[in-house]
Amino acid sequence: MPVLVRHYLLKHYIGVVGDQPKFKQRTDWAEYCIEQLAAQPLISECVYRSPQRTDTTQKEVIDVLLVLSGRALLLSLKCQERPGSRSVESASRWTVKAAKGAASQINGALRSLRSIPCWCDHPRRGKVQFEAGELKPIHGLVLVETLNPVILPSDLPLYKNGIPITYMSVNDFCFIIRELRTIPEIEAYLNARCALPLDALRLLGKEGALYGYYLLHEEAFTGCLGHDDAHIVLNARSDELHEALSRKSEADKYARLIEKVADCLAERNPQYKDGLNPEDQTHFDSTNSRRNYLLLQQELCNLRLAGRAGLGRHFAELIDKVERAEKPAMVFASVRYDGKPDFVYVLVSTRGEPRAELIERTRDLLFGAMAFYDKRRGMAIVDRDSVGFEVMMFDVPCHSITAFHVGEYHFGKLRTSHIPATLVPSVNGTGWD
Repeated sequence: MPVLVRHYLLKHYIGVVGDQPKFKQRTDWAEYCIEQLAAQPLISECVYRSPQRTDTTQKEVIDVLLVLSGRALLLSLKCQERPGSRSVESASRWTVKAAKGAASQINGALRSLRSIPCWCDHPRRGKVQFEAGELKPIHGLVLVETLNPVILPSDLPLYKNGIPITYMSVNDFCFIIRELRTIPEIEAYLNARCALPLDALRLLGKEGALYGYYLLHEEAFTGCLGHDDAHIVLNARSDELHEALSRKSEADKYARLIEKVADCLAERNPQYKDGLNPEDQTHFDSTNSRRNYLLLQQELCNLRLAGRAGLGRHFAELIDKVERAEKPAMVFASVRYDGKPDFVYVLVSTRGEPRAELIERTRDLLFGAMAFYDKRRGMAIVDRDSVGFEVMMFDVPCHSITAFHVGEYHFGKLRTSHIPATLVPSVNGTGWD
């Protein structure tokens, strides 16, 4: 059976951290590492470390928040100061005590987020404030560092105020972030995991076996009796699992391209107005108030992993085609995704096109695609000379006749195919038109 997850120190997940802050406790350092790890696939603007209450106490609400579209995953971490220094029995007792403390913190965070504003010092956004009730908690995660699997007592809650609570090792959750890469995908996995038997939900460790079972059973835990049962299934279907992991790994390469686009939205070209007419300039955030880029990021972050991979694959093919062209060129494609029925993407790759003209042509293509496919919302992503991306998004109440004719001319004769979008891509594709 493939070894899906081993125990690593956190720094092995994120590589060389660089000039990291100094921390008094190892758990604080672990929170920082989780923030750095999650910021890569989930995008930094979705990760908030150590949010605090705005009242006089300034008390920490929770260790880490993963936030997207107002929905929040609450992470409470507990790490040992000297992992490996305890005996197995002593480490097990420490793990149980730490899990109880983390579950208590989640319970307190649920109350605080509902009734008290909080704020967080974000590495890119600066001071970010969340009003009371602004965030909707959807899942709590108790994350405890342990070298060996530990069975937790039955009095530890699996739900609190209607919010499910999942127990994992810190190492296992790092693995889940690296594999699932999007908040919607992590949320779907956690929700599916709730169907496991109660004793499996209180076993901390061995997450790799469950994840492998999930991949092989169409992203569900139907029929799974727990970790040991999952191991038996993976041993019996090891060749199938190897193939599934290989296909997913290939698809993840394309997902990273869309992650790069979303991440780059946070850094704008200082000369972004150069060559643009006044009307086009109005669509950009002012220098002192950048908010629209968060909406663009949110749209890309709301894609499931299959969505990112499918969009990235199409985009990579266009970029490769333009790079192989012997003269300046512009190529484009329209992409639709079952997960967003009222949305269309237009992807563009170009070389040698003046920026102002490129933005105007791309906008016309996007309006044309929205009219032709009868979509009210759409996004265009442009690879411009391999030096930067242009991204635009529009929401329209109706379509013009001109836009429909543009769409019919450019998209009416394109070949269309459909492949179901799943976490493990089919042999022939990734799940997009």
